[in-house]
Amino acid sequence: MREGTVLDGRYRLIRPIGAGGFGQVWKAHDPKIDRHVAVKVLTDDSSGDHERQVARFAREAAVASGLSHPGIVTVHNFGSAEHDGRRHAYLVMQLLPGKALSTVLEAGRLPLPTAIHTASRVADALKAAHQAGLTRRDVEPSNIIIDVSGEPTVCVTPP
Repeated sequence: MREGTVLDGRYRLIRPIGAGGFGQVWKAHDPKIDRHVAVKVLTDDSSGDHERQVARFAREAAVASGLSHPGIVTVHNFGSAEHDGRRHAYLVMQLLPGKALSTVLEAGRLPLPTAIHTASRVADALKAAHQAGLTRRDVEPSNIIIDVSGEPTVCVTPP
C-alpha cells in the first residue's frame, strides 16, 4: 500500500501509523462522512495460510464491530478490496488521539497510581472483549493508546 491509495473507492490512505506481524495501520480519510479513521490492512504474506488468516480476520472483525466499551477502540467497518491485482482484507476503526503506551513508557516508568489505573482499565476492556468471544492474542503496550487525559483504550482488533 502507498499514500493516496483508495480502498473500496472510499478510504484514502494518508500515512502509516503502525505495523505488526499481520498488517499495517494507516491514518485514512473517509469522504463519505468526512472523518479521519484508522484502517488496518491485512498483509498478504503469499503463504498457503493467507486464506485462513483472512477468514479469522473477518470473524474477529465482526465480533469487534459489535463491542461497545469506553476502553475499547470502536470498529466502524471491515471488508476486502482489490489493489495491485491482489485482495486485501481491511478493518476501519476510530482514529484514537494520543500515544501508544509503548511510546509513553519510553520516557520512563508510570507513577504507581497511574500504572494501577491503566492496568485496571485495560483489564476491564479485555474482560468485555473476552465476554463477547474475542481474545486479543498480543496485548502489549503498542496496542494500548493513552489519550491526553491519561485514559487507555485497547485496540482489540485482529492482529
